[in-house]
Amino acid sequence: MNTEDVEKVFEEYREYLKSEVVRLVSYIKLYRRINERMKDRLDEINIAPSFFQVTLDALFSAIILWVDKLLGTRSERGFIHFLSFIENNRRIFEISELKRRRGYPDGHWMLSREPITYQTIEKHREQIAKLESLPHFKLRRDKFHAHFDKQGPLV
Repeated sequence: MNTEDVEKVFEEYREYLKSEVVRLVSYIKLYRRINERMKDRLDEINIAPSFFQVTLDALFSAIILWVDKLLGTRSERGFIHFLSFIENNRRIFEISELKRRRGYPDGHWMLSREPITYQTIEKHREQIAKLESLPHFKLRRDKFHAHFDKQGPLV
């Protein structure tokens, strides 16, 4: 892939991840909001209790899946994969490439940043791996959303 193709893939990947993070944050905020309302608006919630319970269950499942999708090591389009993409294409993230791509003049504040190195990429991988709740999300995802048993039904 030439530099322009890699840059295009990066831009698309970045936009994809931003939209997926916004989706996850929206799910979490709505889940929290409904839970809060179940405490102080119980009469209103009880008008349609099945709707709110099904909605909460669906949001909970979506949150579990999206966290695993974005932060799981098996994800093919999550942050771990994105870091691998960056690692394999570090040349396009050099300060000189940023200057060329954006047309920044010398001395522009965007050019005074730390370069992306293998060490900084590994640091980000370690930060993701250290998230305390990540194994719980993975366990929940595997427990409720994993593939069906390949051995078939027990008879």
